[in-house]
Amino acid sequence: MLIIQITARPINRHGRFAVEFAGSTICHSARLPAFDGARRLLELGHDPSALLVMWRDGVRSLQGRLGDMADLTVSEEANRPPRFKRWKPRDLGEGSPSIALNEFSGQFPGRVA
Repeated sequence: MLIIQITARPINRHGRFAVEFAGSTICHSARLPAFDGARRLLELGHDPSALLVMWRDGVRSLQGRLGDMADLTVSEEANRPPRFKRWKPRDLGEGSPSIALNEFSGQFPGRVA
């Protein structure tokens, strides 16, 4: 079985980590370094059946199948303990509509002069 090892390194006091793999930083600011790192490794083409092992401060802190770890996040709801749940990519929508000057009048579209 292929074993992939990553290291989580704290970058600030606000719970953010850098994730390092094979001497390179693959995530510069991760809240959940094992899961964010797993998603990044899949983007880079690594085998989802590989065993992912995360180290923090020289201690083996979390491990699991790469594909499974990429599918997880942690839910932190009020009045409930943290729990694992399925990760869903954020829907960023279409973005804001573009605004352009009407080339004939120099006015914004829909604006009465």
